[in-house]
Amino acid sequence: APECSKGDWLVKRAEALVALGAEDKVEQLLAAVPAALATSAVKQLRAELLMLREVTAPTCDMAEEEIVKATGDDSIFWQKLRILCKVQAGKKDEASLALDMLREANAKDEAFLQDILHAFADKNFQIKALPAKLSLLDFSALRMAGEIDRVKDRLDILPPVTLKYIVNIPKLDTKFREKVENKAMLTGMLAQASASKTPPLAFAAPLASDITTLVNALGTGEPPSEADNAVIARL
Repeated sequence: APECSKGDWLVKRAEALVALGAEDKVEQLLAAVPAALATSAVKQLRAELLMLREVTAPTCDMAEEEIVKATGDDSIFWQKLRILCKVQAGKKDEASLALDMLREANAKDEAFLQDILHAFADKNFQIKALPAKLSLLDFSALRMAGEIDRVKDRLDILPPVTLKYIVNIPKLDTKFREKVENKAMLTGMLAQASASKTPPLAFAAPLASDITTLVNALGTGEPPSEADNAVIARL
């Protein structure tokens, strides 16, 4: 198996826990990561989780800080996030300019972001350019634009953890909400939330000294469950 850095290892485990519905605790974990382990991937996942929870101010500050030093795919991520921040702040012209810069970087999903901008400018505009799979950031953009109903027949393209956030969107079509609730229960998202099965933040302290203790520190200190291992094994 290829070697990976401790930061990469942490992101893989964190993503596995997000897939199990523990995104709030994972975000707290990532906020406590020592600087030596705070890779771009770690920061990106934390930014996505903050946007998912609609905690936008620190997320947008992070984007402004990271965009000046990021390169390649990392730069594209922070540019996308910056565009969403500009849109949310009502700075449509700045967002359009940032989108032009993103096009120059040949971003694959700029058409989706273009549709997001149009949706903000014209509430009658219907988003068409949905990616084959929505990232957590894509989901936040779609929700921000008030266009979640665009995925009512395509729930398979959503990260499972987003389902419990859709359920809480006000004025959602009743049939759509029921459909999302059913899928959320099938994937364990609502069951985990209601049963408080997300692991407590017992793992931030050992992280500072030895990342390999992270998984053993989850929950009550027991090793990962079969469900945890099943998700991690698929990564």
